[in-house]
Amino acid sequence: SMVLCFATDNDYPVVSPNVSRASPQIRSLTKTAIQILIGASLLATIAVGCASGNPVSPATASHQATPLTVTPTDHLKRIVSITKDIVQIVAIVAAATWASYRFGLFRERVPRGAISREVTHRPLTDSAIHLSLTVIFSNAGHVLWSFEPARQNLTTIQQVKPITSDHIMILEQQRDVGPDIPYQWARIDERPLAAPLEVEPSDTERVNYEFIIDNAIESILIYSHYGGTNRGWDAAMIYDISGE
Repeated sequence: SMVLCFATDNDYPVVSPNVSRASPQIRSLTKTAIQILIGASLLATIAVGCASGNPVSPATASHQATPLTVTPTDHLKRIVSITKDIVQIVAIVAAATWASYRFGLFRERVPRGAISREVTHRPLTDSAIHLSLTVIFSNAGHVLWSFEPARQNLTTIQQVKPITSDHIMILEQQRDVGPDIPYQWARIDERPLAAPLEVEPSDTERVNYEFIIDNAIESILIYSHYGGTNRGWDAAMIYDISGE
């Protein structure tokens, strides 16, 4: 069996990850320099395009009492010159667009990502079940979405059912202390992020985990948290094993 679960990010203060590891001052100077170069290149190209019209001064125009005969070859040269100028402008605009994307000149400052999961299971023995879990990171924004291998970046599985009467009393006490605090279920196992993870804009990355759990477990809570110091993404789902 397979279950898909989608989640949204937490709503607390945001600081976007740097596209590079350079300091903010160096990145600011780099962006400014690139913008100046792009602007200068565009102005130079436009100037070349205007110059291709071969303007003449008033003194020179006074000597041209009789208009010159324009031949088909002159027309062709004129068209080729204009086409060349247009191609140059298009090439520079394309280069400017690529540079702005590559160096993050006009990127969003806030990553827009979503975490979903795919879960399947199968019996191994009379007392053990194999659980296969895939965490899917989908980057819908224009900012590089990255995570470091840290203890807080992990996926856990927790036992929901069966549950003892004593544990139910503990959950009720937790609810009385803080209604908005999630229940603390009995933790079965966890998998922290083992390596740096980067998700490019409009891209998807998958991280696969495996668990061996007791055959007596009927329902589990799968909880994932990935983020940095100032922002995190949470995803939680209930997965029923019994009756499958």
